Amino acid sequence: MTHPNTTHATHITPEEAERRRQERHMFPIQATCTCTGKRVEIPWEWAEIAYAEYARRYGTSQSLERLAERHGFGMYEIIDLLVSKINNDSLNRGPG
Repeated sequence: MTHPNTTHATHITPEEAERRRQERHMFPIQATCTCTGKRVEIPWEWAEIAYAEYARRYGTSQSLERLAERHGFGMYEIIDLLVSKINNDSLNRGPG
């Protein structure tokens, strides 16, 4: 699966976001569904959210596109990244 190269996956134009939605870009997860035997995938937009946390932790030497080429995030890794991103965003917003 080929994805357009972006310098920072969380900063895309509205046009690019719409194009990706229309093309239904999916991001691989290193897991297999036990009920269907198929590889697990998530919407590319969710992977971009997780990648923001990944980049905060580890830097951007590996792009989101490269991670997808290497079979994506692990199952527990994606959960950890998304939950951490949500929690960090909540803390940064403060009460209210």
